[in-house]
Amino acid sequence: MTLAPGVTNDLADQVYVGTTNPAGQANTVNISVNGARSSSNTFLVDGADITDRGSNITIQAYPSIDSIGEFRVLRSLYPAESGNSGGGQVNIITRSGGDSFHGSLFEFVRNERLNANDFLSNANANPPFGRDSSGKAKRSPFRYNNFGGTIGGPIYVPNFGEGNGSMLTKLKRTFFFFSEERRKDIRYPTLVSSVPDAALRQGVFPIPVCINRNDVVGSTCTGANILPAGVPLSAAQFNPAALSYINQIYNKLPQPLGFTSGYTLTSAAINKADFRQEILPEFQLRKQIPRERRTPSRLLSPSAQEPSSRLAMPIRMVRSLAET
Repeated sequence: MTLAPGVTNDLADQVYVGTTNPAGQANTVNISVNGARSSSNTFLVDGADITDRGSNITIQAYPSIDSIGEFRVLRSLYPAESGNSGGGQVNIITRSGGDSFHGSLFEFVRNERLNANDFLSNANANPPFGRDSSGKAKRSPFRYNNFGGTIGGPIYVPNFGEGNGSMLTKLKRTFFFFSEERRKDIRYPTLVSSVPDAALRQGVFPIPVCINRNDVVGSTCTGANILPAGVPLSAAQFNPAALSYINQIYNKLPQPLGFTSGYTLTSAAINKADFRQEILPEFQLRKQIPRERRTPSRLLSPSAQEPSSRLAMPIRMVRSLAET
């Protein structure tokens, strides 16, 4: 699509598995057609609208590449059946079965051994994943496997005692097509935040703090109301909710940098995504039209004049399942 005249894009290097990717970012499709906004496009699969109408810049389904038979991009002079938006009209047509069996298998692999390290990990004095034997910061684990396949062909049914003696009969002009794609994504995004260190978790502050104060305008905190730096807060003054938060969350985190560094903690969080998308079996019936019943070609629009004397009646369904 981006190679068509008048089309510009600002697409990012993202894993498109739905409206959001495994890193938690929105899978926006920033494509502009003839200067229109990116939210002015319509995306279709076999004529069904898959555009996320909440934002208009994300897509609900991503058919496997091996299941795509053709696609059409309309940039202007839209026919009557195209509407909903004033930008590009993109219609993806999935493949159909044939009179003989055909199939395909594929797999695409990405791994941290093939990636360069990111800037934050290299610049960090204490990298989230430590350092290797040569002293270099270790790369964050990244496992991405995209695999699937397709199969299509004729349909056979049991004879039930009829026919030419064989067990199965091949239905004439009736075919099926099935496609499945799966993506398994495991990555550890680097997170940067400010968390209390071991002293703060025990109620020991690096500076004097006010522990008791009257809510009076202009009043100041003096004398015994001030907890000196380095003096622990008494257990009776711990808030139960704050104490529970410390025990269940902060005590399970690594130690951050010190007071002068703003208690910065650079760590990694595991993020798993398991995505599956299928084009369920499509049963396609091609029926021969008697010659005397054919509509004269002069009564058909140019787009409806087909050289073949067959009508295709496909039944397709795209299903996407994503678990993060």
